[in-house]
Amino acid sequence: MQSEVVSSHFSDSVKEFPTQDGCLAHAGWLWVDRFRPNVPSWPFSDEAILARAATCGHVVVPFMSCDMSWAAALQRRAISAGTDCTIATARFLGESLFLQMEEGEDHHIGLRDASGRVFPIPGSGKTAGPRRGKTLTIVVTGDERHHRHRNPATLCALGDAADHLDLTLDISFLSDKALSCHGAAACLDAASGVVLPGGDIANAATQMIIADHCLRAGIPVVGLCLGMQSMITAVVRQYPSYTGADLAERAPNAPFLSFVPISGADGSIRRRVGAQALRACASSTFGRALESAPVIRSNHRYRLNPALLPDLEQMGVKIAATDPSGDIIEAIELPAHPHFKGMQGHPECVSTAERPHPALLDFLQSTSAYAETKKATT
Repeated sequence: MQSEVVSSHFSDSVKEFPTQDGCLAHAGWLWVDRFRPNVPSWPFSDEAILARAATCGHVVVPFMSCDMSWAAALQRRAISAGTDCTIATARFLGESLFLQMEEGEDHHIGLRDASGRVFPIPGSGKTAGPRRGKTLTIVVTGDERHHRHRNPATLCALGDAADHLDLTLDISFLSDKALSCHGAAACLDAASGVVLPGGDIANAATQMIIADHCLRAGIPVVGLCLGMQSMITAVVRQYPSYTGADLAERAPNAPFLSFVPISGADGSIRRRVGAQALRACASSTFGRALESAPVIRSNHRYRLNPALLPDLEQMGVKIAATDPSGDIIEAIELPAHPHFKGMQGHPECVSTAERPHPALLDFLQSTSAYAETKKATT
């Protein structure tokens, strides 16, 4: 597995979400993916990197600063093999991205837009441009600094979808502190839509409160990975037999577990990482929308509890997509709601400027319709 190769010299502390190579990486690799979107996979083992360089002549290998010793060792091997190798450091100055070469020379290579996307500088390819369409107010749960600077994937994917639909997004961020101080209604009722992103399990409690409010108030909401888990848990908690339901990762001793570990043959917890095939359910509106994106990037160790499936159907929840085996629920929707849909994987990590992910397009279209209805009734 490529992820095992990477783990041998990439620190766990900087792995953030799945990139196209199937491994977990810091946000910096998202920018590399976007600069070179047509690269099928990045070579990660030392041998693969050197072989690619020998045949292709030019290879870009992203790595974290904490792995500088590994990069220096690889550089020495490359030079010994007769291959030129330069280590460059990427840094932002304001919204400008620079590459600082070993010789000390800076190259201005990109500009970051309000959605966190980095585009080549004018004259070298596509650049970010302003949108002039309808403005939608979107609430993204979590810390603004995290979303803008550490893991911009969610904002990038929303920007891709907004561009495609000619929409302008007015994005605000809802932290735990703001929610506890002001309450869900005050923080959410002015929103056109809400995004529950993936992330640390510590965010689940807040996400469940928000999902519950959106469910009851009819506010469009989309869940990504942990966000979908929080949404399903909020749904089942409305029923007396599941009032104490919780996530196994968060509360393993809860009276009922809405999401349970993915177990291997030996009983150990298995992590699903990287590109995974989707099987869309044609009976679901959301499922049909996902047919155009049959692969999702994943990073999770828990799955929807299969014991819930019969009751979820009675609650009005439809399964929109599964893995090819049907054992892992990949997407859900609540058709009676203006937009209550989520994915177990990371659609934000598959989105590109050229091909926004249908889950985010679908969300913004529902959000736009909700905003129009809300405007007409106030």
